[in-house]
This record gives sequence, structure tokens and C-alpha cells, in this order.
Amino acid sequence: MHMKHDMQHDMKGMATTDSTFTKKQLLHINTINGRPFDMQRIDFNAKQGELEHWTISQGKDHMLHPFHIHGCRFRVLSINGNPPPKHLSGWKDTISVFPMGTTELLVQFNHLASKETPYMAHCHILEHEDTGMMMQFTVS
Repeated sequence: MHMKHDMQHDMKGMATTDSTFTKKQLLHINTINGRPFDMQRIDFNAKQGELEHWTISQGKDHMLHPFHIHGCRFRVLSINGNPPPKHLSGWKDTISVFPMGTTELLVQFNHLASKETPYMAHCHILEHEDTGMMMQFTVS
């Protein structure tokens, strides 16, 4: 089997929604899009069967963050503007976002998630997750 190396870039046009997520850290509060996690807040709703283009940006943060999305899978489109290495060419649910880096993903939402049982996206470093680097979303 042979795959065209730039296949990920061709997929970006398939996305129906563009989203950008930024991480900021203030004292010991970690956030996504400037907001710490709140169990009472649904951060967004995705449509089942849709593909979204997500940009995960670290800004000036000097730490690697393993970013994980529940209930979904994604393809890595780029890392710091470059095509991903071959070992990142398949479907994923976790990606390392490098210090001061930007990672683009094509996220697929195949499964429903209600307000009562939302999915989460978060840093997989427990201390970061516990101090707010997490968000929740529904799929309808």
C-alpha cells in the first residue's frame, strides 16, 4: 500500500468548522482558551459525523503538553507548519504539543455526547488537568 505523503494537507479542506485553541498559564492556573475548566460549562457543541479543523497553540509556554480528546479521533495535519512524521499519519486521540508550538488537527466526531455525559479535551499531565487545562463538549 502506498500513501501520498501530503495526504493530511488534502484533508484540511474537508473540515466543516475551523477552531483555534490557545493555552495560557497564570500562577498555578492552567487554561484552554483563557478559561480554566468549569464542570458547569459546556465549551462547545460539535455535530455528529462532522470534521473540524483544530489549531492547538502553546503561545510562549516552554513545556510539552500531551493533548487528549475523549470520544473522538483525529489526524495530525501539521506540527509547527510542517507535515507530521510518518509515525503520526494514522488516527490518534492524543498528540504531544511541543513548547511554543502549534499543531493542526482534523477532528472527527462519530459518537454522540450529551450535556449530562459530555466528552473532554485536556492535557494528559495530571497536574495541568487538575489545575484547569481541560474543557468539555457535546456532540449532537
